[in-house]
Formats: sequence, structure tokens, C-alpha cells
Amino acid sequence: MASLKEALIPGLIGLAVLVSSFTKYPVVKKVIFNDTVLNLELIKQRLAETDNEAAFERCLSVSNYLFASTFAFSSAMNYFLATWIVTSPAGTAAFNEELGKLTLYSYPAIAIPSMIMMMGIFYYIWRQVRAMTSLETEQIFHSS
Repeated sequence: MASLKEALIPGLIGLAVLVSSFTKYPVVKKVIFNDTVLNLELIKQRLAETDNEAAFERCLSVSNYLFASTFAFSSAMNYFLATWIVTSPAGTAAFNEELGKLTLYSYPAIAIPSMIMMMGIFYYIWRQVRAMTSLETEQIFHSS
């Protein structure tokens, strides 16, 4: 039962991100591609000038699928680790010790790889913006 609970939350988040791919507002587009951090006006202008709007929309769609896959990875790894580590009945001292061990192992096995995957997605989007707009990094991001 603990293994299912461990996998449920990231699985549901991943499913929500995946479902958002089929809506007007995919998660990646709302979270990353916004005017708070990026110079959207200039980026959109350049995408239009270079006729790369459709190609960039595909890039954002791919990124959204990749983002959903990070949660699928997290869910699967949570389930695997919980099934492997937590074997004692709930409420016992051994169960509590196993939960501590699960938390310890989840960082190098789940959190760090998930962070690396997400950084890879951000890098992919940044590279695509640069390639499709010929803008420099300083022009892509708002300066503080």
C-alpha cells in the first residue's frame, strides 16, 4: 500500500501535465514561456519574421510531453523503491525505519535525475528559441 501511495502523487501530476497537452494552455507554455522571465514580445516577433511559429509550437508540445515523462519516471521510481524498501507492516518500528531509508534513497534515485531531466527540458527550449530567432541569451530573457 505504501508503494502505491508513493507513486500516486507524481503519477497524477504527470497525468495532469499530459492532459494539458491537449488543451489551449499546456503546462510548459504557461510556466516557462511567459512574459515574467522571457522577452515574449521580441521572441514572438522574431518567430514570425523567420516563419518559425509552427516549429516553435511543436517544440513546446515536445517539451510538455518530456515534462510529463519526468513525472512518469518519478512515479515509477517511487513505486519501485517503495516496493523494494518498505516491506514491514505499517505502525512498526521497522516500517518507520524503512520509510526513513526510502526518503534517503529517493534523493539520489529520483530527485536528482528528475532535476537533471527538467534542466534538460529548459536547455532544449532555450536552444530552440536561440536557433529559431537568432536572438542572444541577453535578448531572450528580461534583465533585472
